[in-house]
Amino acid sequence: MDAAGDIMRAIFACIPGMPYAGSRGAAALSRWLGVLAAKGVQELVLVFLPSAEADEPTGKLNYKFKFWQVVVPVECLKLHIKKVVFKNFRGERSELAFLRFVLERAQILQTLVVVLADGDRDHASQDELGNRLKPLIYSTHRASKCADETPPAAGGMRATECSCHPRSSHRPHPHLDPIMARAMCAHAMEQSMDSMEGIMRVVLTCLPTPEPFSTSHGSLSSAAGGGGDDRISRLPGALLSNIVSRLPVRDAARTAVLSTRWRRVWASTPLVLDDVDLLDIPDEDLRRGHSHRVDLAAVASRVSRVLHSHRGPYLCVHLTCCNMATHWPLLSYWLSLLAANGVQDLVWSNRPNPFDLPLPVDILRIPSLRRLYLAFWTFPGMGGVARGPHVFPHLRELGLYFININAQDLDGLLQCSPVLETLALVSNSYSPSHIRVRSRTLRCVLFWMSLAQEIALVVAPRLDRLILWKTFMGFPGEIFRRTRIKIGYATELRVLGYLELRMHELEIGNTTIEAGIKMSSDKTVPSVKILALKVRFGIRNEAKLLPVFLRCFPNVETLHVMSDDAHDPTGKLNLKFWHDVGPIECLHSHVNKVVFHMFRGERSELAFLKFILERAAALQKIVVVLANRDQAWVDEMRTKLRPLATAKRASDNPTLLIVVLEGGSAWSFHRASDLSVNDPFDYC
Repeated sequence: MDAAGDIMRAIFACIPGMPYAGSRGAAALSRWLGVLAAKGVQELVLVFLPSAEADEPTGKLNYKFKFWQVVVPVECLKLHIKKVVFKNFRGERSELAFLRFVLERAQILQTLVVVLADGDRDHASQDELGNRLKPLIYSTHRASKCADETPPAAGGMRATECSCHPRSSHRPHPHLDPIMARAMCAHAMEQSMDSMEGIMRVVLTCLPTPEPFSTSHGSLSSAAGGGGDDRISRLPGALLSNIVSRLPVRDAARTAVLSTRWRRVWASTPLVLDDVDLLDIPDEDLRRGHSHRVDLAAVASRVSRVLHSHRGPYLCVHLTCCNMATHWPLLSYWLSLLAANGVQDLVWSNRPNPFDLPLPVDILRIPSLRRLYLAFWTFPGMGGVARGPHVFPHLRELGLYFININAQDLDGLLQCSPVLETLALVSNSYSPSHIRVRSRTLRCVLFWMSLAQEIALVVAPRLDRLILWKTFMGFPGEIFRRTRIKIGYATELRVLGYLELRMHELEIGNTTIEAGIKMSSDKTVPSVKILALKVRFGIRNEAKLLPVFLRCFPNVETLHVMSDDAHDPTGKLNLKFWHDVGPIECLHSHVNKVVFHMFRGERSELAFLKFILERAAALQKIVVVLANRDQAWVDEMRTKLRPLATAKRASDNPTLLIVVLEGGSAWSFHRASDLSVNDPFDYC
């Protein structure tokens, strides 16, 4: 290594079982680290090539890492390295030995990122990899101190945390640092959905479509020609403009060749641009994430031509098919055109390579926006922007999808949006890690397939619903710290869920809700009328929290309970436990409808349903939704549910309805965010 000056970042490509396993390979790696020490390296990236390339391993170092214990001091690890990225992790003991060595030697380490290897791994394999990482996460033998509870500064990262909420009696929940969690969650989604296109599928299905304008893939050129008088051209200009605005943008532009009048109509019509209409493939394929069929660079070029040629007002611009990286120098120009032409509805999505493409600060200079959705960007920060209601004076909907943003900038966005009603955070992993809602106009907050340390409703007097869904995206939840849900000043909160007893720690006021707590009025949220809970009835301590949570919401009228699968049951609650549960006010006086989702026929589930029938004095309807399986299984579940028809009941003749899901439920992001839907969890 003959490079002059300091080296800030070093990348190694290695083969498992060879470079760091055996005397020659390990000694070589140690020598390289010694060279890096002299160069002051601060970031180390280890890329481990696929195992198939290690045809003849020369021996692997065991997990007790005896070799690494006797390695002489390495100066770069001790004094300089702040970040280590370990790619293509496969869970081998020799890999774990090296990671443990790094943790025990790197004294100023701030971030350790482990990226799982690509490949066709099933869910069990993901669980296994997560379990193999647990000894590192829970290890107390570290040279670097754990980070504290405060959020990181913009662009800063933290070491793995070991702290615990001071008011919680739960044992500490060490968790992965934000970047590590982000990489692992992205991989979990990637594996569970076969490819990186899975993340695109999640994002695209949650993005809004241009409304009320259609994006039909019909074409004017395909319409049957006809003779006769041109009566359409005689219509009033306002009506012609309305017609043109409802055409796909490609066909709308073609009308300009018909005549001089039509050219003026096109130029003055409010632009409705959805880049999906510039493709030659069905919209349905694109929405499924089939980007390999899309020439992203060509689409971006067409978008650039449309924006440059159309001089009229812009009503709606949805860009989801552009590789923004290839046109990054033009993005500020595009955004200036949108601002100058008063765009109201903007969806601005980068294809997810790279994930962290910087978003131009010009996005904060479009005061005409009423709806803004951003996907796959690094937020530019608001340090150099004057905050205030003049930034987004008309913005009512804000969506941040797979966005790298810190808590301070999110607070700034809320401060700059004085009429904001809907905030959606989708596929964000600890970005930001602390979400604090301070808005006097917000009515709906959605936290969808995302991770955070804390979601706090600090000041939200008009908030109607807080929607939480799939907070760890299918990856082993135990390796992440539980998310603290803090309910402060939210006097109109009516809809809440799904609260996952596995992942969520509930805090009301300044009190953490846990088993054995003595209830009082200051530990309740009386405004909640619709409550959704997700519980693993096979985990005893988790199921015992269910009545505790119910007591926190004394005026619930509709209760949704989703049964989650427990891979490692720790004891189930029978009917005797429920008989001994004390009074629960919402069941005694208010609950008139209960929906039990994903019924599997377990005895603990039946015991809970009998408990509901015996306690819910105002119950009018109980709905049991079965998991979607074959007809024989459905018949078996019906047989198990039959005793409920003759069970003891507190109310007079409640209706029992059994629903079998066909092709999945109607529960979706768009239903959850639709404020016109009274109960977003109900599809029965």
